[in-house]
Amino acid sequence: MSKRYGHDELSLALLLIGGVCLVFAALSRNRTASTFFVFVLILLVVWSVFRMLSRNVDARARENRIYKELTGGFGKRSRPFFESMKTWWGNLRSIKLPGGNKTYGLKICLFKCPGCGVDIRIPANKGKIMITCPKCGKEFERVS
Repeated sequence: MSKRYGHDELSLALLLIGGVCLVFAALSRNRTASTFFVFVLILLVVWSVFRMLSRNVDARARENRIYKELTGGFGKRSRPFFESMKTWWGNLRSIKLPGGNKTYGLKICLFKCPGCGVDIRIPANKGKIMITCPKCGKEFERVS
């Protein structure tokens, strides 16, 4: 994904409209209408993936800017939703599977550095300690 455009509000809106088309295709009893919705779904998904994988960043940013001017932008109203999803994903990633974190019998605590955001492993049950980040050198106090 190096030097690719990635996702933005327009590609997200295209995927959401494609999801609505999928629901309509599933609920439609008319075979022609169902086929039409599936065709529109495929077009929207292909267009969205093309935009995400595109190396022409200027053109994709221009398209997104035009979309925001015409619709007022999808991202402004949905920002709280995406922040909650980001928090949920972070919490999900912090769950360690058994055997995945080799601690060799030591109980550890993971703390995130307020300076650079790197995870720091500290032995558990040591009380209030000063932690120095190995990456940025910032010192902060935590209870393990």
